Amino acid sequence: MRIPRIFLPIACAALVALGGVVHADVPFDGLPGVPAREPVGHRDLEPEQRLLEVAPTTPPAVSPPAHIRKENGPAVSREVWGYLPYWSYTATSPYVPARWDLLTVMMWFSVNMNSAGNITDKNGWGGATTSAIVTQAHAHGVKLVVTVTNFDGTSIATLVNSPTNRANAISNLVDLVVSGGADGVNIDFEFVPRSGRDGFVAFMTELKQAMTAAQPNGGPGHVSLAGPSVDWNGAYDYDVLLANTDGIMVMAYGYYWSGGNPGPTSPLDGGSPWSTYCVKWTIDDYLTWGGVENRRKVVIGLPWYGRSWAVASTNVPTTSSGSGATLLYKNAEAEVETYGRLYEEHTSSTYYHKPSGGQTLQRWYDDYRSFKAKIAYVDEVDLGGVGIWALGYEGAYPDLWNAIDDVFVTGTVDPGPEPGPEPGPEPGPEPSPEP
Repeated sequence: MRIPRIFLPIACAALVALGGVVHADVPFDGLPGVPAREPVGHRDLEPEQRLLEVAPTTPPAVSPPAHIRKENGPAVSREVWGYLPYWSYTATSPYVPARWDLLTVMMWFSVNMNSAGNITDKNGWGGATTSAIVTQAHAHGVKLVVTVTNFDGTSIATLVNSPTNRANAISNLVDLVVSGGADGVNIDFEFVPRSGRDGFVAFMTELKQAMTAAQPNGGPGHVSLAGPSVDWNGAYDYDVLLANTDGIMVMAYGYYWSGGNPGPTSPLDGGSPWSTYCVKWTIDDYLTWGGVENRRKVVIGLPWYGRSWAVASTNVPTTSSGSGATLLYKNAEAEVETYGRLYEEHTSSTYYHKPSGGQTLQRWYDDYRSFKAKIAYVDEVDLGGVGIWALGYEGAYPDLWNAIDDVFVTGTVDPGPEPGPEPGPEPGPEPSPEP
């Protein structure tokens, strides 16, 4: 069992401050762009991206290469989990992945749960609309699970520390999954307090047992969770959670947030002049505290979105002159060639500068090259696979799917970039700054 820990950065460069170590409950803000707060999770992303999202774009009418197509099942060598937000899938504009064969688990996002273990908002789950996506996923051999959210630490502690509340929650979740024809759940409880550490382990362990027992075909019920990129409170017992679930989808994004200075959404490497915290740091942290024996249950979530800041100069790094705003991948790709695609080698991240209203915007996101670099590292260190936040943000652009194909599909000979034809720019409103 993991004790409240001291972070041990292994792969990322130069840990500075506190005599070489950073304690879990002491946020680090000594480098440019790093505020004293936890990196952004789904709690912060949901409200801004739900309002920003525009109608999904029809994927290009292309078939996957014949040599990788498998009948009724994914073709990938590792896990690929994708969150599908309810605002990206509606009856009038249903999202259809361009590459079903590259997905292993689709996670409907989300239903909300309160401190008593009751579901307070299904966000459309359980009707004809979600029945259709369940049917499609199963037809392609992809599991469909329901994401369950609670973003309040006090509420989470009340839920998981009470055997009565845990039992009520588990009963409700089993009913939700069985009635909707799903394969299980992904628990996205963010900001779990240290006081809820043991209760959270008990909840996840009991939930896994109950979900498997409830499967009509006798197979294992899927139970996974979303995990933080930095566990400030030492509240997640990675080793025990990994051993008793199907895995942790690590939210390895949001390292630079709207209220701080500009920087990569998902930097592969860190160290001066950037923050120590980065994807490699996060992976090392999970392997240190989760155990290398559980490495195949660690799924690294990567962003199909970026962030845009008004800046006083085009230096990298630089300081912001206003709050950052969400930038969806499809909107970035529609304009990046116009303004000039740039690449920051140290963090393996893509960015560009856009004039707007008399100021300059510095816009960071992952394109084919930077996204593939992170997938290749996941493959190199032999983790379970990658996750996507979020399906639908790619629009009609195929390159992120191509990156997954190039790394995870067995038998791919040439991993070099072969981008498909560029679709026309997708109209949509300019993201407004976050409050």
